[in-house]
Amino acid sequence: MWGWSFFFIKIALEGMTPAAVVLGRLLFGAAVVVLSLLITRTGLPRDLQVWKQLAFMAVVTNVIPFSLFAWAQERITSALASVLNASTALFAALVATIVLGETLKRSQRFGLVLGFLGVGVAAGVGAGDVAGSSLTGTLAGLGAAFCYAIGFAYSQHHELGSRPEATTAGQLLIAAAVMAPFGVGTSVAEGISLTPTRFLAVFVLGVLGTGVGYLIYYRMIAEVGATKASIVTYLVPVVGLVVGVTVAHEPFSWRLVIGGLLIVGGVIAVQGNLPTWMKRKGPAALAALAALIGVGLGGCAAGGPDSGDTTTSSTELGASEGCGTIVEEQLDPQSGRHLLPGATAPPYLSDPPTSGAHMSGGAPASGVLGAPLDQPTQVQVLEGGRVLVQFASGEVTSEELDGLTALASGNDGVVVAPSDSLPAPVVATAWVYKMLCEDVDRAALSEFARQFGGKDHADH
Repeated sequence: MWGWSFFFIKIALEGMTPAAVVLGRLLFGAAVVVLSLLITRTGLPRDLQVWKQLAFMAVVTNVIPFSLFAWAQERITSALASVLNASTALFAALVATIVLGETLKRSQRFGLVLGFLGVGVAAGVGAGDVAGSSLTGTLAGLGAAFCYAIGFAYSQHHELGSRPEATTAGQLLIAAAVMAPFGVGTSVAEGISLTPTRFLAVFVLGVLGTGVGYLIYYRMIAEVGATKASIVTYLVPVVGLVVGVTVAHEPFSWRLVIGGLLIVGGVIAVQGNLPTWMKRKGPAALAALAALIGVGLGGCAAGGPDSGDTTTSSTELGASEGCGTIVEEQLDPQSGRHLLPGATAPPYLSDPPTSGAHMSGGAPASGVLGAPLDQPTQVQVLEGGRVLVQFASGEVTSEELDGLTALASGNDGVVVAPSDSLPAPVVATAWVYKMLCEDVDRAALSEFARQFGGKDHADH
């Protein structure tokens, strides 16, 4: 359930603000837990001091981390978010050491270093592909995991787990009350676009990922203990990664797999479950592992698949007297982000863009247009598998414009539009591909459309 939650968040964000998504999951989650109390005839806590503690827990373990993950997933993939979530156990060990005065053994210190090394690998540190937007999203995800860790330590210190259903219900009700003005306010200001699919995503996220998930987890703690129940920590990134790549069609990267394995290995070590031989040779193994990862990341930075070059030559296809070489551009980390009407467009990796945040809902532009398209709408056209041909009005003759009109008329997958700012008189773009032309070379433009038309985010 928790592994799928990141996918449902991504779906809901297509038509809702992050605060609205959080409010929705809290309301549905609280409804499930309150229903459980009614069925079992269990009352809410009556001690005012307990309610104060629950208020702290609501803010630290629900309001802030839920909001951070929702905000982060406008900038990073759901797969990466699920991997970052696994660092909760690492932060919990740090918090327990600092706040609760617990002492970490040598193998546990090894696990902390190993786990945070995995976080760096998963986030792309050293691979050259951490753009500013994805870095902030990654930091937000880590901030959410840190909040969870603080909540675990606080709950343990105040023994809030003695009545899990009652305390969880109080906690979620408070969190929903806190989020209400933010969820409603941002929805009024930025708009909301609900479809049956998006509503179902929020409903399942709240009912299963928040309500039922909490009840099952606390029941597991009561029956088998916290250590065995924490095994779920190992499964969340696995499920999240598989769902993100196979269902959400997010780009696959081996660094996510390697980073996730390192994080899980670090969590196992922190919990004291390493084999004896690894406890003794942990530092040496870590040094060797770090060296191997450093070599691998260095190779990526030097020009491997995760190279940080904004553009890399893809093919000579389309090179002619009128048009230059086709280039394949770096996939924008914000390509999974959907913008609501009126939302401020984020910066793009190139202009005109070939990927990135795009408009949500409504039919994308088609045919020959008489007005320029803003960048989010341009990307929306490409995200749907169409080719966008833009031209500078003052540098294209009427005869050449007739040629572009004929190109769009003969191909439903081609959209033609003027532009106020282009690096060349004519620019053809597809999802992550671009070709600059000094004039209207219909043969080259037609071949570009034939080669790259129909390719969308799912193909990358």
